Amino acid sequence: MKMLRFLGLARDANKPSLRDRATALRASAARVIRREPLDQAGNERRVLIAGSLAAAVPLPAIAMAAGPVSTVSPDADLLAAGERYFQAKNAEETVREAYGEAWMQVYPVLQTCPSALLVTMEEKFSVLGGWRWPSRLGMNLRHLPTRPEDSGKPRAADYIGEAWTGQALREAIRQAVTLMGRGGQTPHRIRRWHKMLPIADAFDAQMQGIEATSNYQGLRLARREAEKELHAARLAIHGMVATTPEGLAVLTRLIGSYSWKDSGYGMPDLLRSAANVSGVDLAELEHQYASTHSSARS
Repeated sequence: MKMLRFLGLARDANKPSLRDRATALRASAARVIRREPLDQAGNERRVLIAGSLAAAVPLPAIAMAAGPVSTVSPDADLLAAGERYFQAKNAEETVREAYGEAWMQVYPVLQTCPSALLVTMEEKFSVLGGWRWPSRLGMNLRHLPTRPEDSGKPRAADYIGEAWTGQALREAIRQAVTLMGRGGQTPHRIRRWHKMLPIADAFDAQMQGIEATSNYQGLRLARREAEKELHAARLAIHGMVATTPEGLAVLTRLIGSYSWKDSGYGMPDLLRSAANVSGVDLAELEHQYASTHSSARS
């Protein structure tokens, strides 16, 4: 024994012997075979199971929190197109209102157009080429409101709502022989147009003054561009399908701006339903189209 201790091979008295270990293993195997309850299987098994559960439960939550969370709406493209449409709509309404105010300044002056400058039906077809746009001269004449009684002029049987300008008269004089030949009414028309030039130039100056003061021509072009953008913005939305209430709100407001929503059948009910689901105020959809009013059903 002394020799074993000297060589480091002696057994420690505080450690279980091989025989004790074998007995413990057989007891553990017997418990497993008999499937004893948890309270009879020993503290080791309870600790093992409890530790396993404690380690396993938080894992899914940790994995979900660590992963990327998407904040992009499924209707992102529709929402962007809707934002473009609403901006274009507001811009068009603003420009249209400003244009209307300018027109209210131009209209009274336009109604004072001298009767001598009115284009006759014969001139319209013989000289200007009929209803083509632009005229055969390569330009259009001044457009007048088609209510001559508003300016006190007698109603002419051939009144067509157009008047000569100084530029148009000069172009007609220049092209007269080419368009109508040297004989016939050509010399008579050229003399008449020469006499009309001072009247046309004076009225042109009057119109240019009021158009400059009201910025009529600038607003007219701005309105045309705003209308083009609004049309393009509408087309960009067509064909898109909403999958969220926010996307449905875009389509609801777009459809609500169309007059055909008043076509009857189930359209007003469908529109009101879409508004309720998407949170759109029904007052935004009513306008002058009574069938969308809740009172229209009573």
